[in-house]
Parts: sequence; C-alpha cells; structure tokens
Amino acid sequence: MIEKTEFFADQMSRINFSGGMIRMDFVNLPAGSAEEPSAPQDFLRIIMPPNGMLTAFNSMQQLMDKLVETGVFRKKAAAEEEPAKAPRKAKRKTEPEAAAKAPRKAKRKTESKA
Repeated sequence: MIEKTEFFADQMSRINFSGGMIRMDFVNLPAGSAEEPSAPQDFLRIIMPPNGMLTAFNSMQQLMDKLVETGVFRKKAAAEEEPAKAPRKAKRKTEPEAAAKAPRKAKRKTESKA
C-alpha cells in the first residue's frame, strides 16, 4: 500500500505555464505580529501536465459549486459586482484645443548689430 503524504499550504502564490507544464507554487504564512507581519515562505511546487490541470480545475469548480450551495461561500449578486469599465475612446481635439495644448516655444530675441 502506498502511503499518502499530506501538505498544508496557506495559499497559492503563483501559477504559470512553462516548458509545457503547469507550475503552481504554494506558500506558508509564518506567525508574525500585527506590527511586523512575516513574509510568505515558499513551501511547495506542484507541476502537472495541462490535461491534469483541466481535471483538477473541473474538480475544484464542482467543489466550489457545493460550497456555494451549502452556504460556505456566497456568490455576488449582479448589483454587488463591480461594473465593467468601458474602454476609453480617444478624444479628438479641435484646432483651438490642439493649439492651446501644444507646447509653446520660447521666442528668441534677435539682436541686430549696426
């Protein structure tokens, strides 16, 4: 019988795709004080192929759905969600506005030698 090893991590610190594999780094948050919180410490890296990540993601999504259903988590209502920001359109400047905002060149005084 294979013995399972269990790890505890406080949070995932980063996830990326490199060399054809998904790499997930986890950290532990050591005890600290309110005045001097401790920095997270790298703890564990899990590397898996994309297909394995897809299976894990689907399992996590099913678990999240159950946690919402049982009230552990609550979905945000549409009114609570932050509204999506519309892309800003570039404002066209009219000629007077463009002239007013154009950098002004210092005028040089020319001296005439007589």
